[in-house]
Amino acid sequence: TGTYIFREKESIKRRYFEDTPFKALLSMLKSEVKGNKIGIDLKYLSNFVVENIKETLKGNYEMQDITGLIYKLRAIKDKEEIERFKKAAEINSKAINYAIKNLYIGITEQEIHSIILTKMLQEGADEWLQTTVAVGKQNGHDIYNQPTDKKVEKGDVIRFDTTAVYKGYISDNSK
Repeated sequence: TGTYIFREKESIKRRYFEDTPFKALLSMLKSEVKGNKIGIDLKYLSNFVVENIKETLKGNYEMQDITGLIYKLRAIKDKEEIERFKKAAEINSKAINYAIKNLYIGITEQEIHSIILTKMLQEGADEWLQTTVAVGKQNGHDIYNQPTDKKVEKGDVIRFDTTAVYKGYISDNSK
């Protein structure tokens, strides 16, 4: 069972589905689409996904490419959306800065990672999508490495790459 977020103008609805996000999408389309047209961002979705949507809906719907409209809508942010982006960025920055202030020789990547995630939640993040802490030369190039028990040594370079989510809005930060 997983949680998938579908963003809406007024609120963020959480729906719980078993299986994959793709099957959740198909289930939602079958049960909630009204009318006979579905707008799709064809530049974002793979052919595999589009073909599976067509198969699931069995010709009862006409799919229209609304890529241009979606990009125009994404470009326009209201005051609340801007505030959410700012808050997500603030949470992210505070978490990294807090971790930096609490570094010491001998702390592990895992401990730094825990400090960042805890601080994000304390500052109001709903969740995080990806958080990387890379200590030393061996992990510095791999932005998606999992934190290890590698300890900080004198002279190490520490790389942070974090993503905080606040009310469905994402801030990605790297230092």
